Amino acid sequence: MLTVDGYARLAEIVTEHVISSEAFVAMWFDSSMDIVYRQGIKPGIKTAGYNPVHMQEVAHVNKIDDEIIAAIKRAHFVVADFTHGQEGPRGGVYYEAGYAHALNKKVIFTCPQKNLKMSILIHANTITSSGKTTRTYKINLLH
Repeated sequence: MLTVDGYARLAEIVTEHVISSEAFVAMWFDSSMDIVYRQGIKPGIKTAGYNPVHMQEVAHVNKIDDEIIAAIKRAHFVVADFTHGQEGPRGGVYYEAGYAHALNKKVIFTCPQKNLKMSILIHANTITSSGKTTRTYKINLLH
């Protein structure tokens, strides 16, 4: 049986800040986003002194959900890009950003200006760009 003190300690462990050089990147796995990641988000994270963790670059044989959760737990912060195509918002990005928030991680929201109408982004400081301008992402991730 878990006691009140046990629950309190569990809450501390779950929300502890991790000293890490990793930054988890949550974004749409679509080839149209490769340039945004390679020329914008990834260099921005590296220039800030962190190592980006993007699941398309992680070799594993496990269930991807477990790998994502472990990577978010290890990360110092999360970059959540809410760019999406015709089929609508990417549910995984919302999940990953929400999970990071639950762990008290800093989450940096990014999206193109056209996607800013989503309610989660209207109420948060969000790095935006017009189109796929990688320079905007790269510069703003440093601030």
